Amino acid sequence: MRSRSQAGLLELLGGFRLFWGGAEFSLPPQAASLVAFLAIQERPVHRSVVAGTFWAGIPEHRALANLRSALHRIPAPIVSAMNAHLHMRTDLRVDFREASELARDLVGSKVPPPEIGLIVNVLERDLLPAAEEGWLEPERQRYRRLRLRGLTAVGGLLLQARRSAEAVEVAQTAVSIEPLSDKAEHLLISALIADGNASLAAREYRDYRRRLWRQLRVSPAPELTSLLEPQAH
Repeated sequence: MRSRSQAGLLELLGGFRLFWGGAEFSLPPQAASLVAFLAIQERPVHRSVVAGTFWAGIPEHRALANLRSALHRIPAPIVSAMNAHLHMRTDLRVDFREASELARDLVGSKVPPPEIGLIVNVLERDLLPAAEEGWLEPERQRYRRLRLRGLTAVGGLLLQARRSAEAVEVAQTAVSIEPLSDKAEHLLISALIADGNASLAAREYRDYRRRLWRQLRVSPAPELTSLLEPQAH
């Protein structure tokens, strides 16, 4: 364990880190995966559902026994039981939840934020990128879509406010999250043009068109092509 002033924090973005009582805890892989699973859920989860997710294909009583064993390997008291349900303690901060709330706020915002550094820093990080559990991939995809919506929304607001350089930074982050998104590319190319970089916009278009064809055998949407098709050839 390593000391840290921030207590009660679970980091899932960029990797797994758990802090409690001012110290960092290292968990066995299965216990860490269990903690991550519960932290990502929006409501308490029945023990049998958790056991079936992690120990599918074995009798339920054995799966539940494995679950109890995994819970005992979590040294910090961060998992609470309510009848037959499990959930994370409400006083534990989870960066994934905070980032998801940030992205939702951006989708519904009517004005651009005064500063975008924190937004980019938070939303550019993937959910447990090194983990390979099957249950995690749908969550990653959902979170990727949410981040993309939030970033493209704030990018559009930045363009309207004539903050083109910041719009470029936000759009580049969106493209890094989803390299095959016409919407993210539309934002990036629009922002580059608004920032006075038409040549970079044309190069970005060509790179995207090649990438899209190589991976999906499709062409960019007409709305994207119309931005600068004459310069792209």
